[in-house]
Amino acid sequence: MDTPTTPTTSPVRAGAVTGLAIIGFIALVVLGLWLAVYAARYVPEAVDGLGAAVGSVGSMFTSKPESGLAVVPTSTSTLPFDGGTPSAVPPPATTSPTTTYVAPKPSAPAPVYYHTVQTTYPTPGSTPIPVSRTYSGLADLTVSITDVGYIDSDGRFVVDSSVDDDQELAAQILVVNTGTNKTGSWKIKVTFPTSSNRAFTETDTMQSLEPDQPLPITVSLSRGDPRTGTNRITVEVDSDDDVNESNEHNNNDSVSVTVR
Repeated sequence: MDTPTTPTTSPVRAGAVTGLAIIGFIALVVLGLWLAVYAARYVPEAVDGLGAAVGSVGSMFTSKPESGLAVVPTSTSTLPFDGGTPSAVPPPATTSPTTTYVAPKPSAPAPVYYHTVQTTYPTPGSTPIPVSRTYSGLADLTVSITDVGYIDSDGRFVVDSSVDDDQELAAQILVVNTGTNKTGSWKIKVTFPTSSNRAFTETDTMQSLEPDQPLPITVSLSRGDPRTGTNRITVEVDSDDDVNESNEHNNNDSVSVTVR
């Protein structure tokens, strides 16, 4: 009985198989590297192009908002973590616009120019021309005692409603012709209270007054002592009724004075 024999592999065949295996492995490595380089270079561009294409197609079916309009949400809902009822959240507060007023700068005032005129009157060598005046109507003498006091040692009038008995009692009087005609000469009579319950009266004749002409007069008790206590000084114009006046009831005045 024959015994089976195990076939033997030829050394040449074994070497060939091994060589083919090595070549196949190298080919697979090279193919893998090439695929990796290709994917790194061209796949992102393809993906971007595909995304842009999808965006363009999507824009065809999406309506554009009108120009100049904005949508502001009025309220949103939130879900509480405890499972309660959703609560409304108010919209965010808006800040009211404010207006700032800027005052205009004041403009510079216009310059003011002054022109000085010097006038000398009367002009040297000129001859005054008298102006004639026509009188009509009647004169009217009015009188008022404006102040009382005394005459000091320098001869000045000092206003005082209360004087000493050794001072020179005095008064200031104003006479005005308020009529429309000149008065002609007229008389004034002034009475001062003196000691021993007597009175000192002085009457003087005055010059004519033109219409609206005032005449201030100062009179004093230079003779006799003034009466102590509170008494009155009186004055009367046109005491002899020499002037034809439009009003004969405004020719008197009086004022009280205290002598210590």
